[in-house]
Amino acid sequence: MACIFISSCNLNQYQQVNFKDKQYFLTFNKDIPSKIETKVKKIIKSSSDEVKAETFQISIIDYQIKRYEVYSGSALRSLETEIKGNLKISIKVKDISLNKNFMAMKRFGSIELNPLAETEMLNFMESEIIDDLVGQLILEVNLIDM
Repeated sequence: MACIFISSCNLNQYQQVNFKDKQYFLTFNKDIPSKIETKVKKIIKSSSDEVKAETFQISIIDYQIKRYEVYSGSALRSLETEIKGNLKISIKVKDISLNKNFMAMKRFGSIELNPLAETEMLNFMESEIIDDLVGQLILEVNLIDM
């Protein structure tokens, strides 16, 4: 009985993603904001300017962010605001090409008397969406890399 318990509680060591061992070639469309470019370039460093056979070619094609206001009742202002971010990428390794579409959504209450606080909340939510999308991109590159 104790032997079964010990073998079933086997935990593996956490492995940190190491992007320094591989070669990556990053390209960004001209419509991609500089926030996304800098965050991706900090984590995934482009190792060379030339593309080799085993180089991961990561192209960030499109980024969109949409804002949707939710109205209810007799209020003239929106009760909630929903922000959706969409990131379209293409990854090429050797002869394999993958096109991915990542989406992140945030919703928050927008009944705020201070319009400055509302714009700050929008900026904060947009940066959170960018962080989520970059995290999804890193996870996808790591899964393909394995």
